[in-house]
Amino acid sequence: ANNLAQVDAALLSRTSNTYGVLTSDDPFQYLGGIALAVRQLTGRDPALYVQNLRDETEVKTESAAMAINKEMQTRYLHPQWIKAQQAEGYSGTLQVLKTANFLWGWQVTAPQEVRQDHWQSLHNVYVRDQYKLGTRQWLEGDNRAAFAQTLERMLDAVRLNYWKPDDATRQELAQAYTEALKATGLRE
Repeated sequence: ANNLAQVDAALLSRTSNTYGVLTSDDPFQYLGGIALAVRQLTGRDPALYVQNLRDETEVKTESAAMAINKEMQTRYLHPQWIKAQQAEGYSGTLQVLKTANFLWGWQVTAPQEVRQDHWQSLHNVYVRDQYKLGTRQWLEGDNRAAFAQTLERMLDAVRLNYWKPDDATRQELAQAYTEALKATGLRE
């Protein structure tokens, strides 16, 4: 506790393009976990950084917030990635669910690193089908349970005041979740 109380910043290093800050639970468990522990002990948030060591001649360090945002934009919200996941069918739907779960992990361990528009973008792309790729139909058709769980994570963010969407978004989320639950037989 004494050591953690002195932490002003924490750093997570990456050496691969394969894994990012939202591809597994490790980054938010480690970096977010440190942030949560420091906040619990001191009441303040440490600065969080992700260091890119893929090219030893050009080491880059950026905030965790920037790393999350870049990964959201270049992977999980990118039409090409979405099309690749759709081609995988059921398995691809699980990747969407993982994205929501791992964003949620960051949200609760290091809330300062997740922005409102991250949640809104997930909603726009996967519920509203912003790119007209048939994302909602794909999720409802190939794995409605994963879709329901993804919606549940979004609703958790709303319920716990991490995300404050407009009324139309709230209603869309609630309706989509209710329909998904009914169709799958999952319980609230």
